[in-house]
Amino acid sequence: MKKLIGVVVLAIALFAVVMGCSKGGGSNVVSNVVSNDNDLVTGVIGANGGTLTTPSGNTSLDVPVGALSGNIVISVSQNESSDTIGPPQIVYSFYPDGLTFNTPATVTFKYNPDYLPSGADETNLKVAYESNGQWIPVLESTVNTVNHSVSAPITHFSGNGVVYYDPLGAIEGDFNGVVVYSNNHSAPTPITNLYYSVDDPHYLYHEGPAHYENGYVTGEEWQCVEYVSRYYWLVYNYNVLLTPGLNDATNFWDTAIQRGLKTYLNEDTTLGGSKPNQGDIVVFEKKDNAGNVIAGHIAIVRQITADNVYVAHQNWSLNSKDANTQLNYHNSTNYLETFNNDKSAYKVIGWLRLGGIDPGGIGDISFSLIWSWSNSSRVSGPDIDLWVEDPLGQTLSSSRDGYGLGPTPEGGIIDYDDQGGNDPCMGNPWCDGGGPERAYWPNGQSLSGTYIYGVRYFAGDGTVDYTINVYKNSSLISTRTGALISPGEKITVDTITK
Repeated sequence: MKKLIGVVVLAIALFAVVMGCSKGGGSNVVSNVVSNDNDLVTGVIGANGGTLTTPSGNTSLDVPVGALSGNIVISVSQNESSDTIGPPQIVYSFYPDGLTFNTPATVTFKYNPDYLPSGADETNLKVAYESNGQWIPVLESTVNTVNHSVSAPITHFSGNGVVYYDPLGAIEGDFNGVVVYSNNHSAPTPITNLYYSVDDPHYLYHEGPAHYENGYVTGEEWQCVEYVSRYYWLVYNYNVLLTPGLNDATNFWDTAIQRGLKTYLNEDTTLGGSKPNQGDIVVFEKKDNAGNVIAGHIAIVRQITADNVYVAHQNWSLNSKDANTQLNYHNSTNYLETFNNDKSAYKVIGWLRLGGIDPGGIGDISFSLIWSWSNSSRVSGPDIDLWVEDPLGQTLSSSRDGYGLGPTPEGGIIDYDDQGGNDPCMGNPWCDGGGPERAYWPNGQSLSGTYIYGVRYFAGDGTVDYTINVYKNSSLISTRTGALISPGEKITVDTITK
């Protein structure tokens, strides 16, 4: 996410809901209606001010004298969820939506310290309000660590809640040794700053210094782009950045080819589609009501399970969750949900992949083929195919022999066929060259016995160096390498017994 701080609600959130106002003279709370259902409290507060506290005592509103010009019916009640970014949360509704105060009122929330990340500093808690699907912290928040409460002044009713984030530069964890840092910039941005914007009234846009790894600039500390860039540089020794001005998260998808990355659309189940792989770059975008892209975010896939994809990223929760954030995944439709399946904010466009990178193991047993080439007349190199024969003699093959890409009766499939090709094919993910191609059997569906696997030089020209890695679950158990010279060449590489 570029130039925008995201925060995650950990304890109690409030979300404004529309309700009418009543007119009248000044008074304190003239009547209260309380109910244990939804932790509801309702009262009329006027020019003399007053306080409302929910039956549980978890949430209160203190309105000072003169903050309101007349009597207003105000209610606070507990809901079940929110459309804001973050994990499932307890949500309270404030009535009426959009109510403004002449002088600030004070909201106070009690929190459970057991819900905070391990080692978290309670003094970093803030009250936040919801704006366009984001949580914006109120910097004037105060924390009472004895009573476990957080208070803050508010000038209007909007979504509010308790949030936690670590200080700028705090280490939140790592993936493959690449550290995730907090990007919490709590200081206001001066009006003279390059990133000051009238559309950012709470001054959360900011400019961080450039970060260097062995002389290579990975990006602005500690943005989401910086983490992705640093990860690819340290793990793959590969530069995903372009010239200055083209390295915002909002343009990573449209400039993928220039970056040497393959694109895979979310929910694509065609031949050109692919399920997310470890190391892929997940691309998110947010649009306004007119359909214009107004913000973006990118993250690295760290783990894939049957129902979830876990990512590592920066500048989102600003706490340890950023090192291992869970997203819901629907295997049958290849659909990756956004954060908390939030349909009002960021959407997953798809994922990007560097060609020739082994995606790792999946299912009970899997076979992954990658290759490089030289002296080829084809821009994307020759077409190299993987084949695997299971213990019953049933063949999976990206050359379309036997069951082809599958599935076999036991569910074995090849999830991707890289066909290499000439320049007109560039940009189509199935013909960029180098693989990977991967055959696998889902968990609990593979046969016991001996698997025979190999490689075929299907079409094109040039010399090919290939690698086939074999995995049981996610553990690498065998690596075989070799070379191919002649089109039509088909060889058995090895066997493996499960």
